[in-house]
Amino acid sequence: AGVGIGLDVARKRGMYTYGIEPSEQQCSALRFRGHTMLCGTLDDVGSYDEVNGFSGFDVVMAYETLEHSPEPEAFLLRCHELMNPGGILVVCVPNDYNKLQLQACKELGLPHYWLAPPMHLFYFTPKMLQLLVRRTGYDILDMRGTFPMERFLLEDKNYVGNDKIGRECHAMRVQEELFVWQSGLWQAREQQYRRNLSEQRLGREIICIARKT
Repeated sequence: AGVGIGLDVARKRGMYTYGIEPSEQQCSALRFRGHTMLCGTLDDVGSYDEVNGFSGFDVVMAYETLEHSPEPEAFLLRCHELMNPGGILVVCVPNDYNKLQLQACKELGLPHYWLAPPMHLFYFTPKMLQLLVRRTGYDILDMRGTFPMERFLLEDKNYVGNDKIGRECHAMRVQEELFVWQSGLWQAREQQYRRNLSEQRLGREIICIARKT
């Protein structure tokens, strides 16, 4: 569940929310905000009856989670078991080894800074994620990238290992995307992110939206 932004948005839209988070402190904070929480991992989720009598979930979001799992295929199959027919799966993973990352490493003499074992166990390409999602029982509805953060590296803003510059770059990214949203141009921006991913494999993350078959 992380800091719970996805849960907050879902709850504001009238959904019943159930979060899974290994941090007890974060679980307590999210319970205070009205969410049902399980302190643990997906392996700790029991049967439907043990999840407040649910017959199944309509939406499952795994945001920057799959790369931490030692068994991504088993993870998605377990999600499939817990979902209602036609349920929606949203998966977001880092888009590592993309062209901008590799170019920045070449120009700035950086190592492959995104390698982070034992925290990140898997590194996905769009095709690899697409095949995995399909193989575990879902139809792909949408694939797109996100803001290409690595462009800052090529603009003399080297945030690798520098939290101060990293926060500044993140703030610029947020400011730009909020401006696009407020200008009513977000659909065009999403289309751009789809093209970036499909044509050049660009974007800091890969977002896959799929439906349980």
